[in-house]
Amino acid sequence: MHFMVSWGTPILIQAITIWLIIAVIALPLAALIYRKRYGKIPARRMIIMPIVLLYAVGIISFTFLPLPDPQTFQCGTGLNYPRFFPGWSVEFALRNTEGRGVLRFATWWFVQIYLNVLLFVPWGFIARAVYKMNFRATLLSGFAATLLIELTQLTGIWGIYPCRYRTFDVDDMITNTLGAMIGWLLVGAYMRFRPKSSPQNKRESRSR
Repeated sequence: MHFMVSWGTPILIQAITIWLIIAVIALPLAALIYRKRYGKIPARRMIIMPIVLLYAVGIISFTFLPLPDPQTFQCGTGLNYPRFFPGWSVEFALRNTEGRGVLRFATWWFVQIYLNVLLFVPWGFIARAVYKMNFRATLLSGFAATLLIELTQLTGIWGIYPCRYRTFDVDDMITNTLGAMIGWLLVGAYMRFRPKSSPQNKRESRSR
């Protein structure tokens, strides 16, 4: 999964279109589910749902967009061959930054690895803080999501394109899942060390 260095007009239009489509379908559906289950929609959920949708569109944008034009797209370039071997990305980065010392870890080869981790840190945030998932559920859901992304890339969006146009990379699944785990742990660290409200402060907040 390679990150786009620049966001041009086509990718921005595609991202906005996807966000609108998801919003039109998902928001009313989520509102209906909450209304049937709880009788009303909590204000907190009304704020959180668009944020979660925006994050979902961010993942789609980074991993699938821009979509190539089917009229001009050609297979057989050899640039997007699948990478099935764990550790390939790190080995490739080390090989291309040989002789740079510790500065090698600030090169674009390594930055792409960091970004793949960071991409799924919000997944861990959302899984624990919003959906109250435990560590195992967060790990499995993060892995399942990144596996779905990679398989979608490998199959050319499940046959929409005659061949893949993005790279299937096992290392992406590892770094994405690691990011989800880090996000889950960060929420736990925040909950553990955040200042606790005293009973007096709670009574004062209720009386306002």
